Amino acid sequence: MDPAQVEAAAALAGDHSLVLVAGAAGAGKTTTLATTRTALEHDGHQVLAVTPTLKAARGARAETGARTGSAAWLVFQHGWRWDDAGRWTRLEPGQIDPKAGTTYRGPREDAQLRRGDLLVVDEAGMPDQDTARALLTVVDEQEARLALVGDPHQPAAIGRGGVLDLADRWAERAVTLDVIHRFTRTTEIEPGVLADVETPTTPLCRRGCATAPPASPPRCSTNSPPGPQNS
Repeated sequence: MDPAQVEAAAALAGDHSLVLVAGAAGAGKTTTLATTRTALEHDGHQVLAVTPTLKAARGARAETGARTGSAAWLVFQHGWRWDDAGRWTRLEPGQIDPKAGTTYRGPREDAQLRRGDLLVVDEAGMPDQDTARALLTVVDEQEARLALVGDPHQPAAIGRGGVLDLADRWAERAVTLDVIHRFTRTTEIEPGVLADVETPTTPLCRRGCATAPPASPPRCSTNSPPGPQNS
C-alpha cells in the first residue's frame, strides 16, 4: 500500500464520523477497503458496504470480504418507500407496507449497524441526494460512521446529485488516492456476477496509462485508451 492508501485506511478505521476517499479506477480503493475491514473486525466492529446495484454488491463482497448490499436495499430495509412520482415516505415498525401489503417489522439483522460500525458507500458519486440523505439518517440513528468512496469522474446520479461535492465540504477526513497501481480485468466470479481481478503490472502512471516492463515496448502515451474500470 502507498502512503495515501495507508492514510485512507487509518481514517476509515478510526473514529471520524464522515470520511471521504476519492480515487480513479485502479488507485487501490478496493485494497484499502479490505485492509479497513480487517482492522475494524479486529476491534470488534463491522463494515457494511453498499453499491449502486446488487451485482456490484456481490462483486464487492468477493473482493473485500465485507457484508454488502445495494444502497436501495439498505434504505428499503430501514423503511423508506418511494412511488412512481419519486415521492419518498418512511414506514414505522407496525405500519402496513403499501408495496407488500404486510406489516413492516423493521430492518433485517443483516441490514443493521451497531455503534462504531462503518457504512461504506461505494461509487458514492452515483446515488441521488434523497438516497444519500436516507443513508445518512440510518448511520445517525444507529450511531455508526459513514465513508463515501468514489471517483469524482464517474457518471453522476440520475436526479439531484453532487453527493461527493457536498461531502467534501463536511467530511472530517478526506483522502485522495492518486497513484494508479494496477490494471484490472473483469471476471465472472459466479453466473451473472462480475468482479475486477488484479492483473500484475509494473509501475503505472495516472488514470489508466501504464509504463510497461523493460522487456516490453512502452505503453504510456497520450493516445493510450484507459484500462478497464475498477470500482
